[in-house]
Amino acid sequence: MTQKEKGKLYLVPAPLDFGCEAQAPLQDALPFGTLQTAAGITHWICENAKSARAYLKRIDAVAPLAAPLQAQNIQELPREVHKKGDHAGQFDARPLLAAALEGHDVGLLSEAGMPAVADPGSSVARAAHDLGLAVVPLTGPVSLLLALAASGLNGRTSPSSATCRRTPASARPASASSRRWRSSRGRRSSSSRRPIATPHCCRH
Repeated sequence: MTQKEKGKLYLVPAPLDFGCEAQAPLQDALPFGTLQTAAGITHWICENAKSARAYLKRIDAVAPLAAPLQAQNIQELPREVHKKGDHAGQFDARPLLAAALEGHDVGLLSEAGMPAVADPGSSVARAAHDLGLAVVPLTGPVSLLLALAASGLNGRTSPSSATCRRTPASARPASASSRRWRSSRGRRSSSSRRPIATPHCCRH
């Protein structure tokens, strides 16, 4: 008896216009190859099933889905994961990948941008590696990298070095004094730092 071939985990980017009144055509933000691959996936892991279906409906208008929306298998990450993050490694996402072990490709979807980069999903990618599944990131917008590229900040250790200085990305400190200390420390360095503040944590 031959062993069933495992499916792959695809990290599927989403446009950055989530929640916006005006939305640009998908083909203006995402390569057609990414949309075609996403259209062929019928099993999904996401933050919110309703917004995932809305995104799949937009994809279907460009690249026909392999299965109707009603037949798509969509699983949501637990609320505590997509609200508080899953980068600490405390959430076991392996049960969400049961379909991949049965041979189905699974798509991991964020509300906007690339999943597992400043958004939930890293636990799913880790689980896929643990299960021996191929993890395939698709080309698309990543808000952190787009902001860094447009900022003019230095992303290297020195002008003559092609090596990036990597410092741990972390949430913005809660207290004002801690934020001032981290900001002053960062100004003494020529490298760029990218603290993360989720929208629901920001005060307007």
